[in-house]
Amino acid sequence: MSDILAEGKTAPPQDGLSALQSQRSTAETFGIPLAVLAEVTHRCPLQCPYCSNPLELDRAGSELSTAEWKKVLTELAEIGVLQIHFSGGEPTARKDLVELVQHASDVPRRSRTERKPGHD
Repeated sequence: MSDILAEGKTAPPQDGLSALQSQRSTAETFGIPLAVLAEVTHRCPLQCPYCSNPLELDRAGSELSTAEWKKVLTELAEIGVLQIHFSGGEPTARKDLVELVQHASDVPRRSRTERKPGHD
């Protein structure tokens, strides 16, 4: 038996989820996801043999603008989301994809282990 357990202390967490739960993080308390899948477009060349997308996809005009996606990415970072996964259709169909990825990389992330007041 380890010395930590023999003394009645809690062993350090072994994975990220255990670390969040043991620290009573804001993210864990409010159910904030670790990652978000952002479907930035439905546009797609429909060339994959395994594709299951419908043939009638939304047009580019119904997508969020670059500014709107940047606002969403900033808000996700502010609540503590750690990872953004860009998907779609075909995300490279967006001419602003590099700009969105850069913005997601640059926006400051709030610590996922910040404690709520009164939980010290």
